[in-house]
Amino acid sequence: MRHENWIRFCFKIVSRSKSENYKHVSVLVRSGRIIAIGYNRNDRRSALKFSFYDSIKDGWHSELDALYKFDPEEVKDAILYTVGINGKNGNIVFGCPCKQCQELLRLYKLKAVYYADRSGRPQKLILEGIN
Repeated sequence: MRHENWIRFCFKIVSRSKSENYKHVSVLVRSGRIIAIGYNRNDRRSALKFSFYDSIKDGWHSELDALYKFDPEEVKDAILYTVGINGKNGNIVFGCPCKQCQELLRLYKLKAVYYADRSGRPQKLILEGIN
């Protein structure tokens, strides 16, 4: 039940994203408390901290925004929740992190990652090193 509650919370705040076409939010939670909230942006920034992450080409994703300021040990055992909506009509979009964000998530020692499917239900993302 708690995962559904966090996904619902994400849907309440996702519209704060400044992106026009698709709005995404990622909420990082540890011990039942929010430690970071990240939003996608259309602006292109350099993600120099991660050489494989090309934010100049693909934009600044919400997962990157939530995790960028942390070192992996700082978020150990946290859970990341992420959702997305269509910015034009508000419909839910498939919120699974992209391949580049999945590579980013592998670097962190998160307890779990959950995203909203097209029905708005939480789905656990299975990544090597994250259960």
